[in-house]
Amino acid sequence: MDRRAWLSHDVCWLRPHRSEPGLHRFPALKAIGTVDATVEHMGQTRVSQRYFLSSAPLSATAILHANMALIRHTALNIFKNTNGKVILKNRIKLAAWDDEYLF
Repeated sequence: MDRRAWLSHDVCWLRPHRSEPGLHRFPALKAIGTVDATVEHMGQTRVSQRYFLSSAPLSATAILHANMALIRHTALNIFKNTNGKVILKNRIKLAAWDDEYLF
């Protein structure tokens, strides 16, 4: 999988115009960007684009890491909230080894 991020900190064009007083579209906006992911699976290539707004003035590299951190955090929460007597560490291993357990 190949992922690339493009980012712009020039976001003043998204701020409200003087003719629209009191309208706050994105008051804390610091960056706008996109993450492109290219995935090859069984001889087929799929490209996906995700667009985002950020209230933190991050770099493109930091955005890629933050994106994966969010996915890891979400997956960990799902494992923690799963009912069962198997300890968390083993639930994660079982999900990696067994597709039926994963679903």
